[in-house]
Amino acid sequence: MNNNLNQKQTNMAGMAKLPLIILLGLVIGAGYFLLQGDVKIPFFNDDNTVEVRRLDDYPAKIALTEELEKTQTVIKSEEELVNFLATVDPTGTLTLDEKINFDREYLIGTTSKTFKTDGYEFKTRRVYEDKEKNELTVSSVMRKPADDCIVTEELNMFVDIVAISKTDKVVNFETVTETYTCSDE
Repeated sequence: MNNNLNQKQTNMAGMAKLPLIILLGLVIGAGYFLLQGDVKIPFFNDDNTVEVRRLDDYPAKIALTEELEKTQTVIKSEEELVNFLATVDPTGTLTLDEKINFDREYLIGTTSKTFKTDGYEFKTRRVYEDKEKNELTVSSVMRKPADDCIVTEELNMFVDIVAISKTDKVVNFETVTETYTCSDE
């Protein structure tokens, strides 16, 4: 009888942990979807996304003295990297300290448009693969301040560089615009 009671208590202790396990799973799942894929979780692997390696110090915000064109390009060599950096940063302050093996990786270089105020954010978020069309789509996100945000005039742009595995696929680019608010709610 006493043995049977101990077994029931052990079973009840195990059942008490079940809601905690379910709650933990829901928190992890909700966090993953709220971060929109910025965090990689192995069992949430999406077959349409390509592994993107972020480089140190990027995205980078640079101050400008004149407006520059938005740039989106695939960088396939050291020479193309030097040209990209010179084009997007006439002051020469941007560098890439990391040595890239262009036999194995390509770089995706993207810039935002020129902003006239501060408060903006920009980064390459994902690279999607369309296997049927043999294409990659580089998806960047630009976050802009809402009208309730206090901003100062400042001519600037963002430069982002990420690494992907070497590919011969056609690469397309898209930019998603999001607006954030500054009011305390």
